[in-house]
Amino acid sequence: MKKNYFLIVLSLIFISGRAQDFNFGNVSIKELQEQSYVKDTTITAAVLYAKTKVYYTYSQGVGFELIKEVCKRIKLYSKEGFDHANHVENLYKNGYEEERLSSLKAVTYNLIDGRIEKTKMGKESIFKSEYSENYDQVKFTLPKLREGAVIEYKYKIRSPFLFNIGRVVLQDYIPIVKMEVDITAPEYFNFRKFTSGYLPINLKESVANGSVIINGNQYDNKLNKYKIYASSVAPFKREPYCGNTKNYISAITFELSYIKYPNGVTKNYASSWKDVIKRVFDSDSFGEELAKNNYFKEEVDQLLIGVTDPKERVTKIFDFVKQKIKWNEQLSMWSYKGVKKAYKEGVGNTADINLILAAMLKYAKLDTDMVLVGTTRQAVSLFPTLDGFDDVICRVRFDDNSTVYLDASDIWSTPNVLPDRVLYGNGRLVAASGVEQIVNFRTNNASKLQYIVQCDMDINGGIKGKAKCQQKEYLAYNFRKKYGFDSATRSLGSHIQKKFDLTSVEHYQCNGHQEFGEVITEKFSFEAQNQVEVIGDEIFFSPMLFLKNAENIFKSDERKYPVDFGYGYTHDYMVTIAIPEGYKVTEAPQSGILKLPDSMGQFIYQLSIKSSMLQLHVTEKISSPLILTEYYPALKEFYNKVIAKENEQVVLKKV
Repeated sequence: MKKNYFLIVLSLIFISGRAQDFNFGNVSIKELQEQSYVKDTTITAAVLYAKTKVYYTYSQGVGFELIKEVCKRIKLYSKEGFDHANHVENLYKNGYEEERLSSLKAVTYNLIDGRIEKTKMGKESIFKSEYSENYDQVKFTLPKLREGAVIEYKYKIRSPFLFNIGRVVLQDYIPIVKMEVDITAPEYFNFRKFTSGYLPINLKESVANGSVIINGNQYDNKLNKYKIYASSVAPFKREPYCGNTKNYISAITFELSYIKYPNGVTKNYASSWKDVIKRVFDSDSFGEELAKNNYFKEEVDQLLIGVTDPKERVTKIFDFVKQKIKWNEQLSMWSYKGVKKAYKEGVGNTADINLILAAMLKYAKLDTDMVLVGTTRQAVSLFPTLDGFDDVICRVRFDDNSTVYLDASDIWSTPNVLPDRVLYGNGRLVAASGVEQIVNFRTNNASKLQYIVQCDMDINGGIKGKAKCQQKEYLAYNFRKKYGFDSATRSLGSHIQKKFDLTSVEHYQCNGHQEFGEVITEKFSFEAQNQVEVIGDEIFFSPMLFLKNAENIFKSDERKYPVDFGYGYTHDYMVTIAIPEGYKVTEAPQSGILKLPDSMGQFIYQLSIKSSMLQLHVTEKISSPLILTEYYPALKEFYNKVIAKENEQVVLKKV
């Protein structure tokens, strides 16, 4: 990739009109002959043209409807770009009203013997399913994909939800050669606009004349028009520890502020957080469900016999709910089938499970509030609205002012250890009293990893030894979630051997992985033949051996959005190496400390040499789970120095 590609091309070059006609079906031989993306030959696919058109229609007996038309043409340069031939559209529904997708057309174009071959997508490639209680999902995949193909699709969404222009995304994970956004709304609909992302957005606003016939009467009106034309839109670059990229990709959001029809009263849609909270607790699917407790009283009373400590009561109830009710894989803020039914059947969505958990905690006289969650499935909301949330969890506050966050829908979670969709999302605590506050799920409490390695080195550079690894908090959670309770994969330590490229791993043991909240301990014996270099009568090696990092994962010269580690962590390494008899240390790394600014992290390297024994103690600590862009150069340089230090070598010489 060209060095300055993301510095130069990551900008929108706005134009006043279209220089080329991109009518559907008008794919050219030139587009099919194109071998690579002109600005970057490593690109696997590119959007040649994308248009989003949004407008309102009116018909007798139906009223106003919101129409969204989408058209997109994509070039597939290689097989790695074929994923872009899959498209997903979520359709909102609420009770008996729902959005409907129609007029779907999709075609794949291939160049065969100098002629364009067209393959239309059939109905068998279209799948509709229920995504959640509030969304249906339509998926489709373009057929007959080949390297160099061009795909094209278009469709229309008809919506009764007049407020739902929502978020218009202006960037993709692949380049966009040309893009148009055209939104037209009658003057009756007043919107507030919010932009996100780091690309400049040149929104052109104008007013045109229009009219609408309502109940046989024609009303002249003004049409508010919003247009964006852009070309050479650079792709959003996924960086290490990128968190929820939907928060950083460039987009514009339209919030309906109010509607005022001719000779009608103004209907306000803009909400305050006080309005949002009232709607939550007044809802039959939330506040009313939270107040119910008769269905579980006997079991909770039995569960808490003799348990007086508040934190122990929380743990007892939390573990009980996790085992009692299985998550059905649906996220929701609302209990649509009711908590009693979910409790009886032993299965429910996230709201069912966590409303039951909260009701039990309240019944146990614990100070419990609900936290609305916008998960990583969507971008953070920029204004007070329930549409920015799709999940809910609990918070308990104790008399010592400490708090614990709980999500019983995730079997692997523990108190204050939340699933990634929540951790990297956003939250807002809401109470029936009207109190609300933003919740940051990132925790400064360090998740700990410790390696203790003891080994012997022979004169040929072979290493044999034993190692113990312990993991706590989020690191233990990630281990359990990856490997589950099945120890078959771990019984031979295959994952250890693969991770560290060891010659062999034997006598592998794993303890604590089946006990939530406990430290996970792995023990194993190993052999390594590739950690040491022998040249003549000298031996060269890094005292960190296989625990060292080979390269810095932060490679970009600059970064447009924060580094999101999710949680603070401490990695602790203690390595003891017995050097071969007849050799002595002639060179060794110096001990030292590297620090990030503002106490965000540090790296401590301590090496001691005692006769024929090397002892190394390394501690790497990140105290700030979210590091802002202005600190990125310091973070990158910090890890450059860390990698260099980890790879510094000890030199042994034969006596």
